[in-house]
Amino acid sequence: MDIVPRRTTIEMMVRELGVVADLQAAEMVMTNTDLTLGFDATTQEGVHINSVHITSKYGCNVIAVDQLAGGTAEDYMHHIDDSVKRLAEVYSSFYMNLDYEACRRYGKGNPRWFVNFLDDEGLTRGLISRYRGNRLHILFHICGKYVEHYDRFVHFLQTATASCGGLQASILADFASDVARDEMNGVGMPVITVLERQYDRYFTMDITDRLKQETESARCHNIDAEQIMGMFSAAKNNAPNATLNYLSSKIQAQRNGVVDYLDSLDQEKRNKVIQISRTTRRKQRQPSRRRSLQIREDLSQ
Repeated sequence: MDIVPRRTTIEMMVRELGVVADLQAAEMVMTNTDLTLGFDATTQEGVHINSVHITSKYGCNVIAVDQLAGGTAEDYMHHIDDSVKRLAEVYSSFYMNLDYEACRRYGKGNPRWFVNFLDDEGLTRGLISRYRGNRLHILFHICGKYVEHYDRFVHFLQTATASCGGLQASILADFASDVARDEMNGVGMPVITVLERQYDRYFTMDITDRLKQETESARCHNIDAEQIMGMFSAAKNNAPNATLNYLSSKIQAQRNGVVDYLDSLDQEKRNKVIQISRTTRRKQRQPSRRRSLQIREDLSQ
């Protein structure tokens, strides 16, 4: 080759392929009913790495390979949460032309319309705790409030005028479903009763066609995660000075078959995907740098 691209150009192109891999994974999520999310972590040369992937009965897509400050449950939870949010951002930019950040801010905290609802109903503004996690006593408290004022919440979701890309309608559909009501009521059962019921199901449950369909995406092995970590080790050995963001994007592109995905698109969609990958990567660059600096600060303390 007479002309070889500069290193910065190659790095930029690989990062753009990472954005395309995000869109590809998001399409996989939106077009499959039953998926399984998995993650695996390893520490190599003092760097703690976590990978996140999703599997269907047809294959596996990598959605993130990043350095974490630690190996706690909270670290993994935030990493998985951020990875899924990034997929939503890329997907909404391409298909819905939505400002994902605006929608996210709309659904965060206590929006004005929800506060008005609480005031009109004579309910305290702190009725629903601002909590995201899996501590049973807090979930029990929140579900108890939802069950206590269930009809009020349903009426509010049916009549409220504020919306954001169908968010309100989606919340209503989930909240008013029989499954949601059963789950909210079930959270209030004693822990021992729940455990006994769960263990009993493993020995007495009937293997139905629906259960088989729901579990087809779940692997009975850990090979996908091991392959991703093997790819990271090989990439790090081949390019020890490469940034983690570059390596992550490269692994996503290789493991997910991004080039084949692009070849399968018609010319119009391919051009749109490439254009959005460029603009999205530029937007992601500064937040990615800030996260890296934050991790360095956390590790230095």
